[in-house]
Amino acid sequence: MGGVQKASLWSNTAASWFDLSSVLTGSWGSTGANAIWTDGNVIQIAGSGFNNATNRTEALLWTTVVPEPTSVVGLALASLILLRKRRN
Repeated sequence: MGGVQKASLWSNTAASWFDLSSVLTGSWGSTGANAIWTDGNVIQIAGSGFNNATNRTEALLWTTVVPEPTSVVGLALASLILLRKRRN
């Protein structure tokens, strides 16, 4: 992606690849995912990204519901809710 890393979620097929940074508001450079957790109902992905507006790296937490087995992962992930915690 033009030399910029993008945090992504992937589920075994090329069509399932989803760029997590696409749901961030504002201007972000590189993003990365470091951990993923689920309880079967919710998926949380922890990572960080370079916020171009603040000129610093900040912690990120992406949260979404687990999609139904018959739904398309990309559509379910489009409803991601972003919780952002700034790193000191």
